[in-house]
Amino acid sequence: MLRLRYPYFASGRPQSWDNETSYVGEGKLAHTRSYEWPHPLSEIINALIGAGLQILRLDEDRLLPWRFSPRMLEVPGGFAWPEGERDCVPCTYTIIARKPA
Repeated sequence: MLRLRYPYFASGRPQSWDNETSYVGEGKLAHTRSYEWPHPLSEIINALIGAGLQILRLDEDRLLPWRFSPRMLEVPGGFAWPEGERDCVPCTYTIIARKPA
């Protein structure tokens, strides 16, 4: 079963990763340490609205184009959680927004 272990809401502290590979291609990285900060969906949507953009569409999906976790299975179109967990949490979301004319 899906086990949540990374924060969804920002705490001001980054998540630190040390991986020699990247999801963007083959090969090894020279500098393996990276830092990431979580951004809840509300923070992202409100930033777009605050920038004067009009939200046209928000979609969520059960697939990722890369294997985020060793538990993910390769399926047509990408990688997904095991069957019983796919409806528990989205893997990606897409926002379409535009600046009004």
